[in-house]
Amino acid sequence: MKQKTKNKLYAAWAWCDHEDKSTEFMLQFMADEAGVEYDTAVDFVTASTDEARTQWYKDNPDWLNKWRLEHILCPAPKCPGALLEPMDESYTSFKCPKCGHTVVVFKKEYFN
Repeated sequence: MKQKTKNKLYAAWAWCDHEDKSTEFMLQFMADEAGVEYDTAVDFVTASTDEARTQWYKDNPDWLNKWRLEHILCPAPKCPGALLEPMDESYTSFKCPKCGHTVVVFKKEYFN
């Protein structure tokens, strides 16, 4: 499994813990967010050690802010619910893949 997929799984898992979601919800959410099969998410959770998960939190201390920035919805009325995509690694400019609407975030602290 690629590290990018593992990061998506860990981030979805962390968000579900943060939001106190049920295990059933968490497993399906992890699969959906990482673009993997449900059974892959189950296998990932069962194979993950506490040490590996703790290390992921240490390596990604800003995971919640990054999560929030990756889940900004398009404000345009013609595409409700569309997730904006980061235009670059700075996570300050976002674009809607459906309508092309762009959003610029000047203060990341806004999401804290």
